[in-house]
Amino acid sequence: MGGIYERLVALCKSTLHKSLGRRLIPDDELRTQLLECASIINSRPLCYQAEGDTPVLTPNDFLGVMPKQLPYPTDNDDDPDWLPENDDSARAALLKRWKDSNSRLEKTWNYWNKAYVTTLQDRVKNTHDNPHLSVKSFPQLNEIVILQEDKTPRQSWRLGRVSEISSNRHVKIALGERNGQRKTVARPINRICPLELRAFSTCLISLLCLVRLTLSCSDLAVLTGQAQDCQISDVIKCRYQQSTLFPVTPSTQTVCAELRAPNNEASTRLVIKLKSVKYKCHRSTLAYTRQVAAHVVKSVRCDQALGSECFSNFCESTKSETKIPAFGDQPNSAPGHTNCFRRCGCAWCGCGLCSEGCLFYRYFLESDVPDIFTVFSCPSFTPTVVGEFTLNNITKKFVLTPALPYHFSNITLTVASLSTAPAPIFNSMFLQNLRSNSTAIIPETVRSSPSNPLSVYPCASASAARDMSCPVRKDICRCSPDSYDPHCSCHVLDLPEILRSDHALPLRRGDLMLSEHDGEVLVTASTPLQLQIQINETLVLQTHLSTCTIEDTNIIGCLDCTEGATMSMKCSTNFGPTTARFECDSTIIKEIECITGERISTSIYSTTSDINEDCKAICVGGETQFSLKGKLAIAQPIIPSDMERAAKDLTPEVVSVWEALKDIWGSYKTIFITVLSVGLFLIAVYLLQLFIPLFMLAGECLRNRQPRPQLTPLPFRRVHGGQRP
Repeated sequence: MGGIYERLVALCKSTLHKSLGRRLIPDDELRTQLLECASIINSRPLCYQAEGDTPVLTPNDFLGVMPKQLPYPTDNDDDPDWLPENDDSARAALLKRWKDSNSRLEKTWNYWNKAYVTTLQDRVKNTHDNPHLSVKSFPQLNEIVILQEDKTPRQSWRLGRVSEISSNRHVKIALGERNGQRKTVARPINRICPLELRAFSTCLISLLCLVRLTLSCSDLAVLTGQAQDCQISDVIKCRYQQSTLFPVTPSTQTVCAELRAPNNEASTRLVIKLKSVKYKCHRSTLAYTRQVAAHVVKSVRCDQALGSECFSNFCESTKSETKIPAFGDQPNSAPGHTNCFRRCGCAWCGCGLCSEGCLFYRYFLESDVPDIFTVFSCPSFTPTVVGEFTLNNITKKFVLTPALPYHFSNITLTVASLSTAPAPIFNSMFLQNLRSNSTAIIPETVRSSPSNPLSVYPCASASAARDMSCPVRKDICRCSPDSYDPHCSCHVLDLPEILRSDHALPLRRGDLMLSEHDGEVLVTASTPLQLQIQINETLVLQTHLSTCTIEDTNIIGCLDCTEGATMSMKCSTNFGPTTARFECDSTIIKEIECITGERISTSIYSTTSDINEDCKAICVGGETQFSLKGKLAIAQPIIPSDMERAAKDLTPEVVSVWEALKDIWGSYKTIFITVLSVGLFLIAVYLLQLFIPLFMLAGECLRNRQPRPQLTPLPFRRVHGGQRP
């Protein structure tokens, strides 16, 4: 059908050229001429609407922006005269312009009428060779035809219905009814022509519009080359340097193409299939670490004890690197912190003095796992498109980087645009074993807890982690000491357990698939992209119609978790691979590429853990009903509080006799001196009490040697009343 439309375009140009010639007309007249020409061309009959006498369909019916006819009335009885005052030349010029315009339009109509009818009679042939570019087409009964007449009014097409076909190549045409009677005229076959869209073509186009043509190959676009771009000798070599953009979804769509020469012979077959879009992580190392365990040692000392560090203000001046001989060499050399706590004294605390004693303790880290781990993030990703194409039965794999062309033979592939939806997975923090390259995502609950790898034992380099020479944070352990024990609880993390958990790679998060390859983190996605294909020949798409059947469905995964749920199924087709999409009541299922004989998995999204509903698979050939049943598990997250463990007390249970004697001598020396002093005091008091009578006797003797004074009595005189004077 494309040939006749190309000829119509050429007819429009030649019609304007015939009517105007080389004359130069004003701009407003040219606009009027173009508008009239458009009305004439768009008034041609395309097809009839029904069996009756209803008007035929024209291009103007589909444009809806202009009337079908624009005739100018010839009578001007109701039109008042307009005569410029004292200006006959202006009136004459206006009439001349109007006559010239009508003359050009009449020429346009006459030339267009003859040329268009000739075009309808001469149809381009597209099958066998023939000396003339025409197809022998005979009128059929009840067919609507155009009557070719020499003089017809402008934009008038005389139509009729073939009522009888004579043997002498004449037909009888039934015209429209007038005054209740139908007029019939006879015309030779060469004076009638079919409509632009015949009845069979109309039915065929209507059926094609109703049929859904979707294939396993993506119906994207058609590239058409020109014959003048080809060199024809023994072979046809076409070099068009044409390119087009194809919207493609990896793993679900395939670009199937057939490259043809201008003689419509297939020269090259091309099949392009994009498997996936891979994003390569550009890592940023945050820290190196080891799998460590926390231990604690302690030393209880009394104040001023023999051989003890508990004297003066030594306890208050204890630092993290202070080495206590009682701890031993290993705890003192291991990374950790030394602390001192003032404890009770006196006999009930095992000390001779009542002054405060000392509780020395040190928590430190040790590792019995030689593996070194690294913690890193991915601030940026580099996308690459992985696929394969088949050219003349030769299959070749390719890897495309956006904006970088890939050349093979005379075909160039380029990723023009690639859109990526923001996903939290790109902001994840990863843990990797440098020996085995096993990798896992650090859960968000661990990242936000004190037990995260960046807080337990971070190292600046792998060598520092290997030598266990990294500093330890003081808040790694929380201690609540008393007089006998420090009671330390430390934040530790089981790194191998994370690498064995559900967060280990490979891991699916919705539509994204995370994997590890040679120590690199890759994210595989089905991101839609624009694929630019530049070729040197004509491109014709191939399509196939196929149906699919869904069997043996199985649902695994968890509800309301980052991993999501996955449905596996058996999908079979009756003709090659095809794309299938799904529709369910509440569950969302990602579309897949259905391949017979293979079990295919795809991600699903559900709001309930118990799934029991009817779904349908929509493939290119129709719909298939299937039942979806399953139960989703609820994932148990890693709880950071379980990572906080009590530090193991490595203080030796058996103390040497000498150390015990030193503690006893240091405590009871003071007690002995105190008891001795008290005893001496008591003896002194006893002796004093013993010698006091002797002192009293000696004093009495001294008093007897001195003469006693003589006492003279006073005279007594009685007074009246019995009172002394």
